Amino acid sequence: MGKVTADISNFSSQYSNLNGLGQKFDISIYKLAHSAMTVGQGGYRSVFRLGFFRLAQLLCTILANVNDTNDNLRINRRYYDLEKSEKDSVSYLLGMAFTKVFAEKLLKIKWLRHLKNVPNVSIQRGLNPNPPKITLYNNTKRARTPDLVGFDDIQGVHIFESKGSCSGFNTTFLQHAIDQVSQVSEINSIAPKTRVAFFSNCNTSGINVHIVDPTRLENGYNIEFDKSNPIRGYYDLFLNDFWRNAPTRKILGQLYRVRQIGVPDLFFGINEKILEYLKTDIDYNTIVEWSLEMEDYDGMIDDNSIYASISNDGTALFGSLDNYST
Repeated sequence: MGKVTADISNFSSQYSNLNGLGQKFDISIYKLAHSAMTVGQGGYRSVFRLGFFRLAQLLCTILANVNDTNDNLRINRRYYDLEKSEKDSVSYLLGMAFTKVFAEKLLKIKWLRHLKNVPNVSIQRGLNPNPPKITLYNNTKRARTPDLVGFDDIQGVHIFESKGSCSGFNTTFLQHAIDQVSQVSEINSIAPKTRVAFFSNCNTSGINVHIVDPTRLENGYNIEFDKSNPIRGYYDLFLNDFWRNAPTRKILGQLYRVRQIGVPDLFFGINEKILEYLKTDIDYNTIVEWSLEMEDYDGMIDDNSIYASISNDGTALFGSLDNYST
């Protein structure tokens, strides 16, 4: 478990208690890797579109480039030996993964997907970009639609834009993210609960994230979609015999269907209750109701011999890295 420093600002109303600079959060490499494997996807079918080892690729990208040393998460020095295009892809994945980690931790987001992958999404926008509600830094890039839409367990919808860098704090990137989330004023004619601009600054001395929620806009995009579709689609891949017949493993009293992935001692799984629930045609309210049973966990299990990252979306990554050097 390593510490990550977070500067959180501009949250209001029920989330105002989140604000504060230099806050320390304990995050394991398992949780970060688990988030990298699941964030943003249109569904797990999207993750697996290149085959089962696509998950292993995402997992191993985190394990190869992030260390937990002296109780802090840090970028590994080997990252700086990569070519620029390789560095860019790692920075992007880290930004997305940390966004998922903090969306779960701070806002209780269970499902976080790319907005462009939501079925039948309709984005109603004006001819010109909306001005940002808060300007912290200079930015000349045109604001486009933000990356991600998240759903919490009380039917709230949240908007996210994720940026990441391993070469220092880039003020332009963060302001561009603020500009992008500032474009959305309504989702299904209701204001989103938060509109979060997220920037992760990863280096060998530690990891610092910046999280900003601009004040709500009066004008901007209105995004329309059926909330049931993106959440049902999230679990598409698991509705087949590969997962229904997978070996079971009990973790913290819950039964999971699991498959070995990545290095031999790591496993990825899905809560068996979800497989049972998804056998029937369910609506959004039903999904939210049963999802309340799914809890977030990041810590040791089995008498401290196995580490587990359990997401509140019902998936889990667990095992041991003791026999491997990162």
